Amino acid sequence: TIAQHLFTTQNIMSGVQIPEGKREEFQDLQNRFLRFRQQFAQVNAQIQINERDKRRHELTLADIEGLGSDRVVYSALGKIFIRRPMTELQDSEKAAVSKCGKDVDTLSGTKKQLEDKMKDVQ
Repeated sequence: TIAQHLFTTQNIMSGVQIPEGKREEFQDLQNRFLRFRQQFAQVNAQIQINERDKRRHELTLADIEGLGSDRVVYSALGKIFIRRPMTELQDSEKAAVSKCGKDVDTLSGTKKQLEDKMKDVQ
């Protein structure tokens, strides 16, 4: 955890004399690493949210594709439900699946960049 990392770093610094210029550089690297780690955790959380949303949209799409095209369907709009054509609802769910997939891909690239930055700082 962050607290353990800071505690370990403080113990290292208390036992070792670091020149003032190097100490500032060390603290700067430490702060950058912690910032990258926080961003990494946020990106991971966003990836999980998007994957969950993508799965939900996939399940909804599978359910409505199993219905006949003559069925009456409704979609939620705030507190009300609006009647929509089946094809429009299917297109909407397909677009949502596609968007979530693209978001996961983008966030995975960001995650990789943050991993590389954290390796550089270490």
